[in-house]
Amino acid sequence: EYGEPREVVGVLHQSLPWGETCQSQKSRTIPYWLPAECRCENHMFYEQECSHLGFNKCSSLAIGRHMVNITNHIQWYQKQGSIATALIVVRDKNIELASSSRLHCTDAEKHKIETKDGVELMREAISSLSSKPNIGNIPSVVIASYETLNALGAPYLFHLYEELGISTDFIPIIK
Repeated sequence: EYGEPREVVGVLHQSLPWGETCQSQKSRTIPYWLPAECRCENHMFYEQECSHLGFNKCSSLAIGRHMVNITNHIQWYQKQGSIATALIVVRDKNIELASSSRLHCTDAEKHKIETKDGVELMREAISSLSSKPNIGNIPSVVIASYETLNALGAPYLFHLYEELGISTDFIPIIK
């Protein structure tokens, strides 16, 4: 999640929004997602692993339903010396609506608001981060299509790996 560039690779998956359901709680936007050692585990805080980042107590940034501000998140990690790239995976609107409204948000009006807010965070990240690559010219933001990944499989995946500066022949199960 952080460390010397290219030494540690961390992957964070965050849907917009993440956690709970829209029926249980309104989503809020948080500035960034903290490294694992800066979050609380059963209210235990590992200060020695996290104090160098300016945290000295448990963070409640991501409790409940939330969205991460992609731009702030990437910029925060870059300020810590990390190579950070947002891989924004977009879905076909109709497929996304059918999937998320069935599983995560059955309230059509709340779903519409959350989708609008999530899309705005993605637009801001694309606009703000596209012209600011990482060290080694690795992009700060890459856009991918979930449906294209499913349709094309490995060739598309290897294209994304190349764009992200990842050298691997790993092919995950894509569903």
